[in-house]
Amino acid sequence: MFIIGKLGGKKIVDWIVGRKASEKSLKMLTAGGKAALPMMYLLPFFPDDTLSLVAGMTEMSFLYNFICTMIFRNIGVLVICILGTDFLDYKNFSWWMWLVFAVLVITVFLIFGLLSYLYYRHLRYKQEGRHYLLTGGIILKGKKN
Repeated sequence: MFIIGKLGGKKIVDWIVGRKASEKSLKMLTAGGKAALPMMYLLPFFPDDTLSLVAGMTEMSFLYNFICTMIFRNIGVLVICILGTDFLDYKNFSWWMWLVFAVLVITVFLIFGLLSYLYYRHLRYKQEGRHYLLTGGIILKGKKN
């Protein structure tokens, strides 16, 4: 899908997924940058194929998208498969097992969220230089990027 987006461009992506979905996904990728893509692949409610197509339209490299897809998209699919079966036997969980399960899930999402945020800051620092750390990304009057 990434290669179709890279070679076909906006016209092909709009034709495949629709203009509205394409613009929505592009807005999500633009706002979070390439650091947000792994988190979006990990969560089940994001349209993975649309994200792959739109990521192809951006300056993102094939290798970065491939690594994100192989790691995070597969983890998301694995979690959905495990939760959709009786692998964990969650029907017989007691209250404390649910508590432990909830704490583990929240901890994993917080860790991935923190790593995504730190990677985003790193990318912004590389792009904008030292003044990004001082201003938090706010564009100063008179400064040009």
